[in-house]
Amino acid sequence: MTTALAEMMIGLVELLENEREQLFKRLIGLAASAGLAFAAGLLLLVGLAWLAWAGFTALCLVLVPSAAATIIGLACLAVSGGMLWKTSRK
Repeated sequence: MTTALAEMMIGLVELLENEREQLFKRLIGLAASAGLAFAAGLLLLVGLAWLAWAGFTALCLVLVPSAAATIIGLACLAVSGGMLWKTSRK
């Protein structure tokens, strides 16, 4: 009886070792994915900021800067509001 119990404990320990290795591999993959997603989100925000600045600069050629800033601000609010509305209507 003690031999069977010892074999069962050894088997359990080996199973835990294998699961631990798989868990660490998955955690490393998850951390890499999260880092890449963060970098992509940061680049997206920077790209949108440059796009808004380019639109503002282009509108400043035709309008006064305060009107150009108002139009670009309203456009950014409309886009972000549309995105929030779309995500809430799943």
